Amino acid sequence: MTEIIRDPMWQFIGVILAVIAIAITVILYWIQRQKRALSWQVVSNTPLLSIDKELKKNLEVLYNGKKVQDVQLIIAKIINTGNVPIKSADYERSINFNFGENAWILTAEVTETSPDSLKASANVEGKKVILPPTLMNKRDWITLKILVNQYDGPISVDGRIDGVKEIKEYTEIYKSGITSIIAFFVGVIGALITYWFTEWLQI
Repeated sequence: MTEIIRDPMWQFIGVILAVIAIAITVILYWIQRQKRALSWQVVSNTPLLSIDKELKKNLEVLYNGKKVQDVQLIIAKIINTGNVPIKSADYERSINFNFGENAWILTAEVTETSPDSLKASANVEGKKVILPPTLMNKRDWITLKILVNQYDGPISVDGRIDGVKEIKEYTEIYKSGITSIIAFFVGVIGALITYWFTEWLQI
């Protein structure tokens, strides 16, 4: 038994298991720590109307009496990706979606919320869609249906909320988190393999 314990291979395995246990503890702490975070996501972006340049001279499409040319249907979502509630009183500036300099918002409405008891609304103000402050608990989300004329992107989301540094795109948060975890494990395992190989050469 003593010889097995002294074997460099078993020592290497023991070190790996210890490091993995420490890493799991750190990751669980990172996941469970209190943090406020709001994220946004474009669920779909569908062209409903696109008029060819040659036809624009002879074809006219009206929406509520106003001429439209290139209309997009955008389904977007706001998600509380933190683990603490964001209260109405926490908002200094409401959440707003901006669709580009040339965009003209035709309509904007809340189509779905989770939970159903979450009461939310959307207002159109110039080139922006504004969401009035509302309580959002952990993992609550709001889905918006927006019709935009002459959308030229990119979409940007802004707001000023206590404890939330920036409202980030959901995919960016997910990718950065996974990348950090993978990089951590690769770095640790690489260092351990280097250490074990050096010890093996000295035997």
